[in-house]
Amino acid sequence: MTIQNLRYIIEIARCHSISKAAKSLFMTQSAISNAVKETEAELGIQIFNRTSHGVTLTFDGEDFLPYCKEIVAKMDYIQNRYQNRSSARMNFSVSCQYLPFAVRAYRIFLSALFSLFHLFHKKQVSSCLFSLLHR
Repeated sequence: MTIQNLRYIIEIARCHSISKAAKSLFMTQSAISNAVKETEAELGIQIFNRTSHGVTLTFDGEDFLPYCKEIVAKMDYIQNRYQNRSSARMNFSVSCQYLPFAVRAYRIFLSALFSLFHLFHKKQVSSCLFSLLHR
């Protein structure tokens, strides 16, 4: 059983038809049908009742579908959360009642950040950290 098979099952249940699901997924009907049969054989259940008018979920299918949706949703969440990490924006904010202290802290932070960035290329990060920590 694969995540892709679960996606197929969700789409078939949504469309109430293997052929309509195949069209919406840009696949052949036989490929989707084989994927579902493979999943059914692996689990030992029948997910769909197949008729000439489409498909309906069996009792086991009704029970299985919410788990499919949950698994697929969690996989999508994980992929979105961790695959797009390199393009994630980093935010920095300061909230303080005593503004001069906040401004001074922000200046020190930026100064340290820029110093580390420039010294990193010269491999002098450790000495920079030492000097910043002992101000």
